[in-house]
Amino acid sequence: MTEGHEWLRRTLNVSVNVGWQIDPFGHSTSSASVLAACGIRAQVINRIHFATKRRWQQEKRLEFEWEVAPDHSLLTHVLYDSYSWPVGFDLEVQHIPAGAHVPLYKRTIEAMVSEQCTENH
Repeated sequence: MTEGHEWLRRTLNVSVNVGWQIDPFGHSTSSASVLAACGIRAQVINRIHFATKRRWQQEKRLEFEWEVAPDHSLLTHVLYDSYSWPVGFDLEVQHIPAGAHVPLYKRTIEAMVSEQCTENH
């Protein structure tokens, strides 16, 4: 992790403080503690028990502060559904209601956001 962070800092002048850990089979406090000790302040996770995920979705509790040690915590977000793109935001092909496929570069971000907002409200 140190080597990767150093490369990002040296090459791209970027400091990372958010972890993306979506596909391990379970999440441990040990892993979260290591992330926090490396300067990670937040993380995105996915694989939790389906019943827990369903309950947290209903209770709108997919974001929480995970206390990993007495002096460290991570703002944690559980992905709502899975780790695929939301409908209409895939990078390779856009699926539009008429059934035609339009490459992403032919669509505008504004149109995609508008469609997503309409679909979710």
